[in-house]
Amino acid sequence: MKYKLKDIFDLQMGKTPSRNIPNYWNTEEYKWISIADLSKAGNVF
Repeated sequence: MKYKLKDIFDLQMGKTPSRNIPNYWNTEEYKWISIADLSKAGNVF
């Protein structure tokens, strides 16, 4: 099966949140990926 990312994710572009605010990073609520992660993973997410 093939899906477009926009059909299964809420994609938002922006800048990286401050690493000085732990609440942004120490949570399971958000899964962070970057453009570099997409090329490393190939077609598997």
